[in-house]
Amino acid sequence: MIVDGLTFSVARSDRRKTTAIAIERDGTLVLQAPTDLDDADLADAARSRVEWVHRKLAERLLRADLADKAFVAGASFRYLGRTYRLTFTGDLDGVVCKDGRLHVPTHDRADAEKMLRDWYSSRGRAWLPARLGPWCDRLGIDPVEIKVLDLGYRWASMSTNDVMNIHWQAMSLPPKMIDYLFVHELAHLDHPTHDRAFWRAVLRVMPDADDRRAWLRRNASGW
Repeated sequence: MIVDGLTFSVARSDRRKTTAIAIERDGTLVLQAPTDLDDADLADAARSRVEWVHRKLAERLLRADLADKAFVAGASFRYLGRTYRLTFTGDLDGVVCKDGRLHVPTHDRADAEKMLRDWYSSRGRAWLPARLGPWCDRLGIDPVEIKVLDLGYRWASMSTNDVMNIHWQAMSLPPKMIDYLFVHELAHLDHPTHDRAFWRAVLRVMPDADDRRAWLRRNASGW
């Protein structure tokens, strides 16, 4: 069953009296329901939990943080979808990305973590605005300011003053996935909830949005 762009497997049981949604380890969504509940009511029940599902999926995607990374030479980190190997190079002032490697000037874990966060954030502030502009044009929206922040378990959000906030870890994603985050958040300017009108607005400018969202669920872990 597809509800507001989310695909659910349906599991019915004579013993169940209410509906519930389970998210399996692989990201599969299971809609658990009483046997006698008709499909229309089941879809309405799922639709009422869409915001919750999106929040929980985002939590899974961003659960892997720097704290879970191994800070040893050769450890892999992603930048704009490409994999780079960590290298410790002591004569640098900060992080440098070149020759397929992320060069960090210190072995101290706390210092290296901060340097990498700052580097991803700095790269985001430099790279994201020009990428965002064309999507504003396609959606017929005035250009919006973009900020790179630590958003916890969220990839992106729109502030009440129409400022787009992007998690610094989004810079690990392939550019086309960052584009999906842009379109998703820009569409919320006219459609605050994930209703049918919202998804129509997204699909109008990004026909493969469902595929991109599915890719994020399958592949993205923040790194």
